[in-house]
Amino acid sequence: MAAIVEDFEDSTLLFGFSSGTWVRSTARVYRGSYAFSNSDIGDSNTVSTTATAPAGATGLQFMYSVSSEQNYDFLRVYIDGAEKIAVSGEVSWTQSALFPVSPGSTITFNYSKDSSSSPGLDAAFIDDVTFIVPDGPQRAIAGPAAVVRAAVW
Repeated sequence: MAAIVEDFEDSTLLFGFSSGTWVRSTARVYRGSYAFSNSDIGDSNTVSTTATAPAGATGLQFMYSVSSEQNYDFLRVYIDGAEKIAVSGEVSWTQSALFPVSPGSTITFNYSKDSSSSPGLDAAFIDDVTFIVPDGPQRAIAGPAAVVRAAVW
Protein backbone atom coordinates (compact mmCIF):
# COMPACT_ATOMS: atom_id res chain seq x y z
CA MET A 1 0.00 0.00 0.00
CA ALA A 2 1.05 3.56 -0.53
CA ALA A 3 0.16 6.86 1.06
CA ILE A 4 0.10 10.12 -0.89
CA VAL A 5 0.72 12.99 1.50
CA GLU A 6 0.16 16.72 1.11
CA ASP A 7 2.42 18.30 3.69
CA PHE A 8 2.06 21.94 2.52
CA GLU A 9 5.83 22.39 2.49
CA ASP A 10 5.79 24.02 -0.93
CA SER A 11 3.29 26.20 -2.76
CA THR A 12 2.23 23.48 -5.21
CA LEU A 13 -0.94 22.12 -3.64
CA LEU A 14 -2.11 18.59 -4.43
CA PHE A 15 -5.61 17.15 -4.58
CA GLY A 16 -7.12 20.38 -5.90
CA PHE A 17 -6.73 22.24 -2.61
CA SER A 18 -7.91 25.78 -3.18
CA SER A 19 -6.00 28.64 -1.66
CA GLY A 20 -7.25 32.13 -0.99
CA THR A 21 -9.51 31.64 2.00
CA TRP A 22 -7.07 29.00 3.34
CA VAL A 23 -3.33 29.59 3.14
CA ARG A 24 0.00 27.99 3.96
CA SER A 25 0.86 29.07 7.50
CA THR A 26 3.78 28.94 9.93
CA ALA A 27 1.62 29.92 12.95
CA ARG A 28 1.17 26.29 14.07
CA VAL A 29 2.72 23.34 12.28
CA TYR A 30 2.63 19.63 12.91
CA ARG A 31 5.84 18.72 11.11
CA GLY A 32 8.12 20.74 8.87
CA SER A 33 7.70 24.48 8.38
CA TYR A 34 4.11 24.84 7.11
CA ALA A 35 0.52 23.73 7.69
CA PHE A 36 -2.69 24.86 5.94
CA SER A 37 -4.93 27.29 7.82
CA ASN A 38 -7.90 29.58 7.32
CA SER A 39 -7.13 33.18 6.47
CA ASP A 40 -8.25 35.87 8.90
CA ILE A 41 -12.03 36.22 8.75
CA GLY A 42 -14.60 38.47 10.38
CA ASP A 43 -17.37 37.46 12.74
CA SER A 44 -20.31 35.41 11.38
CA ASN A 45 -18.28 34.06 8.44
CA THR A 46 -17.14 30.69 7.15
CA VAL A 47 -14.15 29.92 4.95
CA SER A 48 -13.61 26.61 3.18
CA THR A 49 -11.05 24.68 1.24
CA THR A 50 -11.71 21.46 -0.63
CA ALA A 51 -9.67 18.52 -1.82
CA THR A 52 -10.52 15.71 -4.22
CA ALA A 53 -9.51 12.12 -3.51
CA PRO A 54 -7.09 10.90 -6.20
CA ALA A 55 -7.55 7.87 -8.44
CA GLY A 56 -7.35 4.62 -6.49
CA ALA A 57 -7.81 6.27 -3.08
CA THR A 58 -9.63 4.19 -0.46
CA GLY A 59 -8.82 6.05 2.75
CA LEU A 60 -8.10 9.51 4.16
CA GLN A 61 -6.32 10.56 7.33
CA PHE A 62 -4.88 13.93 8.40
CA MET A 63 -3.60 15.94 11.33
CA TYR A 64 -5.63 18.87 12.66
CA SER A 65 -5.39 21.51 15.37
CA VAL A 66 -7.72 24.31 16.45
CA SER A 67 -7.36 27.50 18.47
CA SER A 68 -10.82 29.07 18.71
CA GLU A 69 -13.67 30.14 20.93
CA GLN A 70 -14.91 26.96 22.63
CA ASN A 71 -18.37 25.83 21.45
CA TYR A 72 -18.76 28.78 19.06
CA ASP A 73 -16.03 28.81 16.38
CA PHE A 74 -15.53 25.45 14.66
CA LEU A 75 -13.38 23.41 12.35
CA ARG A 76 -15.76 21.13 10.47
CA VAL A 77 -14.69 18.43 8.04
CA TYR A 78 -17.03 16.91 5.48
CA ILE A 79 -16.57 13.99 3.13
CA ASP A 80 -19.01 14.06 0.22
CA GLY A 81 -21.23 16.38 2.27
CA ALA A 82 -21.35 14.23 5.43
CA GLU A 83 -19.90 15.88 8.53
CA LYS A 84 -17.07 13.78 10.00
CA ILE A 85 -15.43 16.20 12.46
CA ALA A 86 -16.69 19.25 14.38
CA VAL A 87 -14.24 20.65 16.91
CA SER A 88 -13.66 23.95 18.70
CA GLY A 89 -11.59 25.41 21.53
CA GLU A 90 -7.90 24.74 22.12
CA VAL A 91 -7.08 21.44 20.43
CA SER A 92 -3.46 20.36 20.07
CA TRP A 93 -2.40 18.36 17.01
CA THR A 94 -4.69 15.35 16.66
CA GLN A 95 -4.74 12.58 14.10
CA SER A 96 -8.10 12.03 12.46
CA ALA A 97 -9.69 8.64 12.14
CA LEU A 98 -8.98 6.76 8.91
CA PHE A 99 -12.03 7.66 6.84
CA PRO A 100 -13.12 5.59 3.84
CA VAL A 101 -13.17 7.51 0.55
CA SER A 102 -13.58 6.75 -3.13
CA PRO A 103 -11.70 8.25 -6.05
CA GLY A 104 -13.24 11.67 -6.68
CA SER A 105 -14.66 12.06 -3.15
CA THR A 106 -14.83 15.72 -2.09
CA ILE A 107 -13.28 16.60 1.24
CA THR A 108 -14.24 20.02 2.63
CA PHE A 109 -12.52 21.75 5.54
CA ASN A 110 -14.59 24.65 7.00
CA TYR A 111 -13.69 27.15 9.66
CA SER A 112 -16.70 29.10 10.93
CA LYS A 113 -17.00 31.94 13.41
CA ASP A 114 -19.96 33.14 15.41
CA SER A 115 -20.93 36.79 15.83
CA SER A 116 -18.47 37.77 18.58
CA SER A 117 -15.20 37.12 20.42
CA SER A 118 -11.96 35.79 18.97
CA PRO A 119 -9.87 34.07 21.64
CA GLY A 120 -6.74 32.12 20.86
CA LEU A 121 -5.35 32.17 17.33
CA ASP A 122 -8.89 32.14 15.92
CA ALA A 123 -7.87 29.51 13.41
CA ALA A 124 -7.96 25.89 12.33
CA PHE A 125 -4.93 24.05 10.97
CA ILE A 126 -4.51 20.88 8.91
CA ASP A 127 -1.30 19.08 7.96
CA ASP A 128 -0.13 15.80 6.45
CA VAL A 129 -3.35 15.17 4.53
CA THR A 130 -2.88 11.53 3.54
CA PHE A 131 -4.76 9.46 0.98
CA ILE A 132 -4.32 5.69 1.08
CA VAL A 133 -3.90 4.18 -2.38
CA PRO A 134 -3.69 0.36 -2.15
CA ASP A 135 -2.31 -0.15 -5.65
CA GLY A 136 0.17 2.71 -5.39
CA PRO A 137 3.95 2.55 -5.70
CA GLN A 138 5.70 0.01 -3.53
CA ARG A 139 8.69 2.26 -2.85
CA ALA A 140 9.08 5.70 -1.34
CA ILE A 141 8.99 8.51 -3.92
CA ALA A 142 9.59 12.16 -3.13
CA GLY A 143 7.87 14.62 -5.41
CA PRO A 144 7.96 18.40 -5.49
CA ALA A 145 4.61 18.76 -3.76
CA ALA A 146 4.10 15.61 -1.77
CA VAL A 147 5.60 12.50 -0.36
CA VAL A 148 4.44 9.09 -1.50
CA ARG A 149 5.18 6.53 1.17
CA ALA A 150 5.01 2.76 0.91
CA ALA A 151 3.50 1.26 4.02
CA VAL A 152 1.78 -1.79 5.40
CA TRP A 153 -1.60 -0.87 6.92
